[in-house]
Amino acid sequence: MSFSQTNPYESQKIIWVSDQLTFDTKNSTPRSSSLVDTMPLQLKGFVSSTSSDKTPASLGYLDVITNANQQGLSKDWNALQFEVSLGTAGDLAGKLGLSADFLLAWSPDSTGDTYKSQSAIHMPGSSNSASLISLQNVLSMSYGPIQLLYTENPNNHESDPKKQYMFVLNEIALKFLGLAKIPPSGATSFYLFSEPDENSKSSDETTGLAWYAVYNNEPPENCKTPAKK
Repeated sequence: MSFSQTNPYESQKIIWVSDQLTFDTKNSTPRSSSLVDTMPLQLKGFVSSTSSDKTPASLGYLDVITNANQQGLSKDWNALQFEVSLGTAGDLAGKLGLSADFLLAWSPDSTGDTYKSQSAIHMPGSSNSASLISLQNVLSMSYGPIQLLYTENPNNHESDPKKQYMFVLNEIALKFLGLAKIPPSGATSFYLFSEPDENSKSSDETTGLAWYAVYNNEPPENCKTPAKK
């Protein structure tokens, strides 16, 4: 807070300063069934900006599509920065751990039911907001739109259905020297969701991310070759 000595009461100005902001995650209790409660996210810090030149995209983040109606950010915005462990790429990347940074950003000038917010992710090995993960330089993994969905958890009992969050990476493909695509046709999607620890006392306790992949090689209906008479 700053003010003028000659007129301290009418000249008061309060500015949000987050440079030395810290979090006590050990003694914090996340809301039940929230994103932090159901996904293995590690809070890294707080990001703040008051400049139109500093945006999530300028920091290398890609936009994440969500179920929520997010209106984007204005010039002033704040964000919570989380780390998401994606496991390893095995021998292709020297068994180095793959970790992504996930950003939940909002602007303080939201009004009514319109929320100026954005979800964004910085994938490992990517730069300049490129949708690529480098594997041994000559190989790279490309991906299309990234989603964060809030959907029914099929592992819960019907009498007590619960929802869970799920990351979806669409249009996954390997590229050799940035040219050849593997597979050359079709579309692959990865679904990443929280993995419950079967040995824990609570089934809601998460230890990491589980995943499954879907490969669709069926061409769209309008692209199928008509049958010859």
